[in-house]
Amino acid sequence: MSDAPASNPPQQQQKQATAAQLRRIAKARPYVPIHEVRRTYGLPGDEDLTVKIATPDGDAWIGLPPREAKLVEQLVQQGEIGPDLP
Repeated sequence: MSDAPASNPPQQQQKQATAAQLRRIAKARPYVPIHEVRRTYGLPGDEDLTVKIATPDGDAWIGLPPREAKLVEQLVQQGEIGPDLP
């Protein structure tokens, strides 16, 4: 038995998606569900996680972490991708 202090397990770093990755998955198919984006890039999220983004058609709520939601907002505003709003 050692007298050394127990080492703490390293904290898991939260995964993040880049704007290029989000653009790529959005342009790969005509429709991409948000849960598929979260699963593909290992992003946290559940039904309660929503972030408001501005689109040309008005505000929309997206089920992504704030950082990725803002990247999607930028891509929409630049015309790179288009949201499917009801």
